Amino acid sequence: MYGQQPYPMGSHSSPMPPATSQSSGGGGSTSFDSNVLGLLRNMEREDLQKLNDQTIETLISDDTDLNKLQEVKLTESATNRSLAEHNLSQQSRIEQGRRALISAHKEAADLGRHHRELTSRLSGGQQGESLETLHSLLQSACLEAEEKSDSILDQFQSKRMSLPEFINKYTEARALYHTRRAKTDKVTEISNQRIVQASSAYRTTNMPPAMPPVGPFGPPPVPPQHAAMPPYYYPPNYYGVTRENQAQVIRCHGDKKREDKSRSNGGTFAAVTASVAMATVAVNRDKNNEEKDKPENANLPTVTLEEVAKHNSLQTGVWVIYQNTVYDVTNFVDSHPGGEKILLAAGKDVEPFWDLYAVHKSPHVLSILAEYAIARLTAADALELQRRKASEQSDDGGKFANEPKRSPLLVPINKRPYNAMSPPEILMDHYYTPNAIHFVRNHLPVPKLPEDANSHRVKLDLKDPTNEEKVNRSLNVTVEQLRNDFPRVSYDVTLACAGNRRNEMAQWRQARGLEWRQTAVSNARWTGAPLHLVLKKLFGLDLDKARKLGYRHVQFEGMDGDSITGDFYGASVPVEVALDESRGLLLAYEMNGEAIPADHGYPLRVIVPGAIGARSVKWLCRIALSRQESSSFWQRRDYKTFQPSLYTPTVEDFVRAPAQLYWPVVSAICWPPDGHVIRDGYGADEDEVVQIRGYAFSGAGAGVVRVEVTTDDGNTWQLAQWCNLDDAPDDVDDSLHQPFGQRWAWRLWEATVPAPKPGQSVTIACKAVDDNGNQQPERWSSVWNARGLLGNAWHRVTVKRGQ
Repeated sequence: MYGQQPYPMGSHSSPMPPATSQSSGGGGSTSFDSNVLGLLRNMEREDLQKLNDQTIETLISDDTDLNKLQEVKLTESATNRSLAEHNLSQQSRIEQGRRALISAHKEAADLGRHHRELTSRLSGGQQGESLETLHSLLQSACLEAEEKSDSILDQFQSKRMSLPEFINKYTEARALYHTRRAKTDKVTEISNQRIVQASSAYRTTNMPPAMPPVGPFGPPPVPPQHAAMPPYYYPPNYYGVTRENQAQVIRCHGDKKREDKSRSNGGTFAAVTASVAMATVAVNRDKNNEEKDKPENANLPTVTLEEVAKHNSLQTGVWVIYQNTVYDVTNFVDSHPGGEKILLAAGKDVEPFWDLYAVHKSPHVLSILAEYAIARLTAADALELQRRKASEQSDDGGKFANEPKRSPLLVPINKRPYNAMSPPEILMDHYYTPNAIHFVRNHLPVPKLPEDANSHRVKLDLKDPTNEEKVNRSLNVTVEQLRNDFPRVSYDVTLACAGNRRNEMAQWRQARGLEWRQTAVSNARWTGAPLHLVLKKLFGLDLDKARKLGYRHVQFEGMDGDSITGDFYGASVPVEVALDESRGLLLAYEMNGEAIPADHGYPLRVIVPGAIGARSVKWLCRIALSRQESSSFWQRRDYKTFQPSLYTPTVEDFVRAPAQLYWPVVSAICWPPDGHVIRDGYGADEDEVVQIRGYAFSGAGAGVVRVEVTTDDGNTWQLAQWCNLDDAPDDVDDSLHQPFGQRWAWRLWEATVPAPKPGQSVTIACKAVDDNGNQQPERWSSVWNARGLLGNAWHRVTVKRGQ
């Protein structure tokens, strides 16, 4: 094949390709026959003219239908003739580019002249202010509300406001902000719709397809969705602005405060025409994580939903759909941590399943999925799939119909199922974390809960040790019975998600799971009936008798279910833990002296002190003694750690590994945050020191004996001091409050370190030591695991002093 650069449409001449020569049998050289070349030129000119006319007609009839554009193709021979005939020289390409750029700027100026007319249309003939003016006013109101929120937070952090007053005022301020934000977004939506409609009508009428700018290095790359078109054709939106993201580009240009806390969505069409290419780069940069991780599918063949549905088994192949891309995961089934549960999505869209198991939406999982991409849905089927999703999401009685109201102070990292961290700025102000800001970890949607907590029943089963499916004895107990018939016991217990600090671990090497920061941890006083006494009174079982009968595990099951598989969330602990009084397992019905909130297990929850949060099953509805551990996915195929060299655990790896129960020793800094900039008079006191505050705890009842802080990467250390908080028990440091082996609550600490000089920074690290002598490792390389669990390397934050 010859050169790759054809001449632009509308050119009246084309350079003659250089003469070629070949060695003939007689040794002489020959050139192209001029008559043949002329015939080829005439044929090509006719083909180009016909194809150009056909393309323009297709665009005018429906400029959004890519399928029709793709039908316009050259035969292989015509394409080869075109490439051979129109091999432009470097100088010619530069000249063509200069002319095309001039033409493009003239078009932009022409569109700019129509801005006033478009703005007039946007006002819709309404009396008073236009949408643009209204948007500016609402945008200012949003900024005012957000500044008010920041002012309240500053007052609280500087100890000028009490917690109850802060929560009331801050919640009110945030509600005002969200109300104004909603109005602003509505105006923006209407404005963008009208802009796109008006500009689309103008383009269709006044802008025929144009050749893209051609610079010294040739034309811009053809977008993948147009790769199948003739080499000399390029769609009119050659800057990369499509109908899908045109509104986003418009919003992006109006975003004068992109780096500020306000997230403006303003802008005008004139701004779009001024620098469309720059706006497109900004839009691509601002795509959310899910869009960034979406596999590139434009070059894949298309298939229908009907065809995908046929591949729904290992025999026919296992195909799944994710964001309109089709994947053949047949060969991955054996490696799937969830085993053959993946077959439930065979032949279907996988997103409804991933809504329940949000861990799949991590970059690591999406990168694995990308390797199995084989096709994409047709445009019509993609629209049909979106219609089905919208129909399902509009159902008020859906999977997430029972979600409770949550505090705006929580820091969400996933909305369905809901998962949120405690706010680090407030967390250290309380020994007992207020219920409203206790971190939330939901594996599944919140179930439908009974109105009367006392009437809630829990089923207790003694399974046959030789047959897991057979129950030898069963009875029910109500929450009211637990309150009235058993001792009322309270313990201070710190709960932490096993993935706490996973985001730090993932910075060293990608780990699977939600990227929790350091505040997926909270402390509360839990009140309820001791589990060992309940089992002893109702079944006559103590530890020795249970072991003689063959029982090895106590299983817990929650009401939160997977509506797709019918499975329920569950976990289990060894009988040595469940039936040992010193381990402190509770059937809890109160949290900090109140009924347990919906997000934290109302009306009844099991509390396993010192263990990872996953073992303290919420919304408890069943307890069973068995020879086997719980069959729950989260007990057998999750919450297990592996050696750092095992990057991708298989199903067999999960089966062999023991279920994680207790936490190691861990500490973290909650204030100041990483990257904090110290301003004089705020964050550093008159003695030029920085105040540091954090928490420390350990698992299995081991208490923390000290926390150490360093600013020189561990060469020297200083001891932190324990915080004396107003809500802490008077005997928090007394062994009577938490006896040896039952120290299940955190210790809050504080320290001061020298502030860096103006314009410089310092990295602060902390580590804790428990009463068994265990201490945190220095580096993530020694504790990294593929599941991202039990992150307890030294916690580091860097702070900078302003100039």
